[in-house]
Amino acid sequence: MFYSEQIGDVAIARVRDSTDLRKIITPYVEGSETVIIKPNFVEKAIGTYTSPESLRTILEAIDQKIIVTEGHQLVRCLNDDEKSPEFAADGETRDLLWLKKNGWGWMIRNPDWSWFRDEPYWDFLKKIDQRYLDEMGFSDLFNEFDVEWVNVTDEIWGGETVDAELVKETVESKYPPVQHERLYGYLPKILYKYQGIPFISYSKLKHYVTFSMKNMFGMIPDPIRAWWHGKDGEYHQRSILDINKIYSAFFNMIGVSEAFDKTPIWNKKGEYGQFDFKYDIVENLQFAGVSRDMVQLDSVMYGIGHHNAQDMEHIALADGILGKYDETLVEQGKKISDKWIRK
Repeated sequence: MFYSEQIGDVAIARVRDSTDLRKIITPYVEGSETVIIKPNFVEKAIGTYTSPESLRTILEAIDQKIIVTEGHQLVRCLNDDEKSPEFAADGETRDLLWLKKNGWGWMIRNPDWSWFRDEPYWDFLKKIDQRYLDEMGFSDLFNEFDVEWVNVTDEIWGGETVDAELVKETVESKYPPVQHERLYGYLPKILYKYQGIPFISYSKLKHYVTFSMKNMFGMIPDPIRAWWHGKDGEYHQRSILDINKIYSAFFNMIGVSEAFDKTPIWNKKGEYGQFDFKYDIVENLQFAGVSRDMVQLDSVMYGIGHHNAQDMEHIALADGILGKYDETLVEQGKKISDKWIRK
């Protein structure tokens, strides 16, 4: 039997299959010919990314033309035993594996990716990212459902972007200015032509705070977003808020946070992960939260996951800008956690 409950503007529902997901998503997308979905293709560690099974569930639940979009992410597609192109960093010869594993501080000090867009680096990245899509089964899904795939990094680096002044004018007519104005140059034309349509941030319940708002951080084109985190995380929370302002100014944003397939649940003695990010995997929890107010959605999911308070600054920052932050929603999420999560 289908079951759902309402907390604020958030619907939480038991989702056994795409038919159940269709029941809660249809009211948000009906009337539109096209829907954009931004999954969470962040890495390959078990349970930490939108799986092919989870993506299939939402593709089957939507009848409209679907565009799936994401940016490049070096960590998800470069294997740890893989030979990669070399470059010079601080007088040393390095390769992309070094950049992935040890280059965080260097990228904060050197945020310009123009060198990477020269051969052979960008071409190599496109090649291994296509391999990731193929090997994970996403390419087959795209073909099966006639999905249009848009990699925002390739679009932005290729110069196919909306005029930054137009983006700035539109965003600042609705929201406070962004902290770093180069974000205004990061809206691809191929998405802009669909402005006004439903745009679903399709995130996962995880062992750390990364729900629908933070999922949009992946729309920043850098394959390693170290600079947007900043030294000691000084830019991270504002960067999350600001990229959400840009897409909220042009699209009908909808948050969907799922716990399908394999869900990572924090456990300091967990089987997977490391340091403060240890976790166990719980399979087939089969529920999702949906809302137009991603601030409320993320607050409820934060409570359900019993996450650490210091990790939710970007949610509180969005209060009155992208939605309504209400601490009682977090508490309500905590109260119903045991109903939805069996450990």
